[in-house]
Amino acid sequence: MKKSSFIFSVFLAGAFFSCTKNEPKESVFTVKVWENGAEEFNGIEKVEFFKNDSSDVYNISESEINLFLVNNKRVNSGKMVLICPGGGYGMQAIRKEGWAMAEWLNKEGVNAAVLKYRLPNGQKDIPLKDAKKAMKILRENASLWGYDANKIGVCGYSAGGHLASTLATKYDELSRPDFQILFYPVISFIDTLTHWGTRKNLLGDSYMDESLVLEYSNEKHIDANSPKAILFHSMDDKAVTPWNSILYKEALDNNNVKCELYTYPSGNHGWGTLTEFDFYDEWTTTLSQWLKEN
Repeated sequence: MKKSSFIFSVFLAGAFFSCTKNEPKESVFTVKVWENGAEEFNGIEKVEFFKNDSSDVYNISESEINLFLVNNKRVNSGKMVLICPGGGYGMQAIRKEGWAMAEWLNKEGVNAAVLKYRLPNGQKDIPLKDAKKAMKILRENASLWGYDANKIGVCGYSAGGHLASTLATKYDELSRPDFQILFYPVISFIDTLTHWGTRKNLLGDSYMDESLVLEYSNEKHIDANSPKAILFHSMDDKAVTPWNSILYKEALDNNNVKCELYTYPSGNHGWGTLTEFDFYDEWTTTLSQWLKEN
């Protein structure tokens, strides 16, 4: 996939838009999450950079959204999905867990927005602030960008799944997702369940604080108003135990919230949109049907 080699920017609907050299050519445009800069700084002063053929991004100190819109009205489902890539809150696998997923969703008639959220660097509120603001931007521009403001979901992978499920349990009126799609998510910060790198990077020096561990164990904060969900997880995942997804589904079930969980016998962790994953056809077929029905 070729990357765009030009820069274009325009002000529209109170946000800053650009096309930059580091995003895929297929991306329609980019929105800065904080037009005039965020109130707080995450403390990362090193220059942001990409590795692995522009697949992974590091040192993120400014947040933005890559918009992938379905321009064909005949196939546009009216849905929008905000995508949160994973990376342990220490980097982001923005291609296989972001841009590639957005392109797949577009083929399904679903609009997509890839959130490059600021890395927390031990400041726990920063990623959620970015996600909430991104949801509000998507809602405020729904009619302009061609989708239904009441059909905006969130998708997250691994630590991005923690961010997505945090948004789904700590939302306000304008930032509540209408549905959630979670791939091998970090749900819990409980010692026996968590991914320690994710927990440490988010909570910083307070990563052993019991009250914060419970606050960011999202299976503990489900209620009857939580968004419906679909989850995917490999049972041999050595990085994030599938019990994260199992307990999240159990909590949703106990509150009569619609939830489906699909597990696979192999695949380990981090398969994202890779076609080499043995169960790629299974999860894409399942999710395609779910999106049509929900």
